[in-house]
Amino acid sequence: MGRRSISAMSDPDVGVSVGTAVMLGLLRAPMLVPPTTAYLMVGGRCARDCGFCAQARSSKADETMLSRVTWPPFPARTVIDALAAKDDIFQRVCIQSTSTPDSFERTLRLVAKLKAALPLPVDASLLPPNASAIDEAFAAGLDHLGFGLDAASEAVFAATKGSGWAHYRSAIWLAAERYRGRAAAHLIAGLGESELEMALAMQEHADRGITVGLFAFCPVAGTRLGQAAQPSLAGYRRLQAARYLIANSLGRAVGFAYDEDGRITDFAETDVSSLISGEAFRTSGCPGCNRPFYNERPSGPLYNYPRPLTSEETALALREAGVEALAALVQATCA
Repeated sequence: MGRRSISAMSDPDVGVSVGTAVMLGLLRAPMLVPPTTAYLMVGGRCARDCGFCAQARSSKADETMLSRVTWPPFPARTVIDALAAKDDIFQRVCIQSTSTPDSFERTLRLVAKLKAALPLPVDASLLPPNASAIDEAFAAGLDHLGFGLDAASEAVFAATKGSGWAHYRSAIWLAAERYRGRAAAHLIAGLGESELEMALAMQEHADRGITVGLFAFCPVAGTRLGQAAQPSLAGYRRLQAARYLIANSLGRAVGFAYDEDGRITDFAETDVSSLISGEAFRTSGCPGCNRPFYNERPSGPLYNYPRPLTSEETALALREAGVEALAALVQATCA
């Protein structure tokens, strides 16, 4: 259990994802799949204006939302004390930080207090303002530093997030160089990129030792892209398979086959037998992160499975990814 309580907190309230709040006893609500990471949010309405984000500067979405999840605020002391009392129900803590004038400093203060109170690894998704701030973030006790790059290409970044592509990329590369294996990047499928562009982006990050968390675009009412469509499930399954093969050094993006529109048509000479486990279609990112229903409604379809897949679900996902032979093999075991 927790080491000690935090006796004095002066920071503003901390957003807590609704699933995390239920697990901590701060809220009462039905729970289909428990989160394996405690998700917190620091900051307020963001200075950036990403077209898909509920926290964007021009967003009309509820201010307690991030993606399709609600993050009600609680006093920081209440949150840390609750985590300290139940630190055995999570594998790590992850802080989402919006871009506000004081969010970087607030996030690092929270990281330090969490590390003093809990035996759990703590991650944060934020953009350090400069090179020295990267060192400062890790010195505060971060296990992983995540970057919301989101876009697979500069053109998609400009169209959905605006300026800053070069700054994001240089910060990610520098963090990966200085802290090998402890930098992470979020990439969102369905923002206008081709599957080829996304596969190449995932490969570029993997080659630098950067953990890739793959997300599916999820339209949120009140955002600039609130009426846009989600990516096709088949296309997303192909990208999940590609990410898994790339991350585990089982295949390379340039070795896959693509059509004239950049869709993956075949994994070519790559040995895809490892996909039979179904792990490729679960939530990807830092260890212990399952983000239940962050991209989809609990009723489905599930883009990222927040739990192990059943044999039937694995067979279906493999068929959707176009890996028919493995799907048939799994299906045979279900009969």
